Amino acid sequence: MRMLKVSVLAATLVALGSPAHAAAAPKNYCADLNGAQVGSTCQIKVSDPGYEISISFPTDYPDQKSIAEYVSQTRDQFLGVAKSSTPRDLPYELDITANRYGSAIPPRGTTSVVLTV
Repeated sequence: MRMLKVSVLAATLVALGSPAHAAAAPKNYCADLNGAQVGSTCQIKVSDPGYEISISFPTDYPDQKSIAEYVSQTRDQFLGVAKSSTPRDLPYELDITANRYGSAIPPRGTTSVVLTV
């Protein structure tokens, strides 16, 4: 009976310590958007004769997925217009910057990010 308990304990420890149960690494939304992470900010710069894109947003904001989805959708819509339009004297330009706001001292309170387009 004692051998059975030791075997069950060993099997449990092996199963819990296996890579399948390890925590997943956080998703790098900045890299997914072809940006460069500088400190805690993601910077996306794209330049073409017909358009210029400059985007920056914090990478340590808790809800990165929402920011990445908004940035991706806005950038893709902008590129759709900029690439399909007739050439202009001045290039199209998309600038997105972020301002952070918080209440109280972290980790309590709230943190907000306002994106300015």
